[in-house]
Amino acid sequence: MKKKGWMKLAEAFIAILIIGGLLTAMMAQRTELKKDLVSTIELQQASLLDRVQINDSLRAEVLELSELPKESGEVGFPSLLNLTLRQINTNLTSCKYKICAIGQDCILTNIPEKKEVYIKSRIISANQEIYNPRNLNLFCWTK
Repeated sequence: MKKKGWMKLAEAFIAILIIGGLLTAMMAQRTELKKDLVSTIELQQASLLDRVQINDSLRAEVLELSELPKESGEVGFPSLLNLTLRQINTNLTSCKYKICAIGQDCILTNIPEKKEVYIKSRIISANQEIYNPRNLNLFCWTK
């Protein structure tokens, strides 16, 4: 009888090890998926901000803005710049711009609670006609 008890104990221990191994593998896979999503968001942010930096009409909209700070979606926010957000806002992510003067705090007024917010920033300083440095921030989070 003593051997039956040890056998059941060994079976239970092996079952716990198998279940623990499966849970660990599932958690590792989930972490890997999250890393992929984060790198995708960061790549999209950098690409969008690069486009704003290079495109003359987008740069002009940022530089000509007089009332600062200004968030996307607010009245008076540059319309062409607002349209670029459609390229990055998907079923998984949501993003907003905020334009501020250099040295000014540039934080969203309504930051989503309990969400990881990814922020990229670029300084748009001049075009051929205007020198008016602005800080363009792009805030993105998962839905």
